[in-house]
Amino acid sequence: MIKRIVCVIMIAALVLCNPFMTEKSEAAKYVNDRFRYSVEYPDSFTDAVYSTNGDGARLGIFDKEVMLTIYGSHNALDVTLKSEFERRMNSVDAVYHSLGETYYVVSWLENGIVYYEKKFISESYIKAFLFQYPASEKHIYDDVTAHIEGSFKR
Repeated sequence: MIKRIVCVIMIAALVLCNPFMTEKSEAAKYVNDRFRYSVEYPDSFTDAVYSTNGDGARLGIFDKEVMLTIYGSHNALDVTLKSEFERRMNSVDAVYHSLGETYYVVSWLENGIVYYEKKFISESYIKAFLFQYPASEKHIYDDVTAHIEGSFKR
């Protein structure tokens, strides 16, 4: 019986701490028609800066150092997935990385901030997001990261 009570309390805590699972915060959606991608993010991200050329946006809670940068571009320099992955891996001390057929993921910690980057690269386009948040809020923003990643449509 005690195990069930503890389990219910833990599940309730997870649900209440997830910004996508509370009444106060729902998923908002950013759609980029120019490069044909979209992503969901918490509607509690009330700060927004949109690029003037229509390639992306920076959304978040800037005074709390929570930022989602999303963008698309033409692959004008003909970069490859492997070269971009290696460039990123050489520029940070990665705590997590993954290289897929069309994308890479690299996560790192720098000055108390967690960075999580996912980048899709084809011969024609680059579509990516970089999510950053304070390491002290990892218990909240790890779930947000997973939601953002799962909702990124390209």
